[in-house]
Amino acid sequence: MGTLQKILIAFGISCILIFFQNLLKSTYMIDFLDENLITILIALLAINLTTLSIVLTKIRELIDKNNLPNGVFENTQNEILFSIKEQIALIFLALLFFIFLKSEFAKQYISLQLATEVLITSCFVYGIMILYDTAKSIFIIIDFKK
Repeated sequence: MGTLQKILIAFGISCILIFFQNLLKSTYMIDFLDENLITILIALLAINLTTLSIVLTKIRELIDKNNLPNGVFENTQNEILFSIKEQIALIFLALLFFIFLKSEFAKQYISLQLATEVLITSCFVYGIMILYDTAKSIFIIIDFKK
C-alpha cells in the first residue's frame, strides 16, 4: 500500500471518528488525544525502532546464512528508514496541529477546529497503521524462503 493511499485511509477513518464524536456530542477522543497523542506517537516510535532492529538483525542473519548479495534487502532497508522518518514527521505534525487547534484564530472558526481535529486524529490512525506494517514485517521475515 502506497503512502498516499495510507494517508487517505487514515484521513477517512478520522473523518468517520470525528463525525461520530460530534454526532454524540462528545469530546472524549480529542480530549484523550490532546493529553496523550505526542506520548503515544513517541512510544510507537520506540516500539517500532526496537522491532525494526530485530528485523534488521534477522535480515543480516539471512544474508550471511544464505550467502545472499548485500543489496538484496536494499528496498526493505529504505522502507524501514522511510517508516522512521514518517513517524518523526507525525510527531512534529501533531505538535503543529495542536498549536493551531489551541490558537485564538482557530477558536473563532468551528470548521477550522473540526478540520484540525480530523488532522490530529489522522496522525494517530496513521501511527497505528505504521505499527501494523512493522508487525507484518516480522511475519514476512519468519516466512522467508531463499
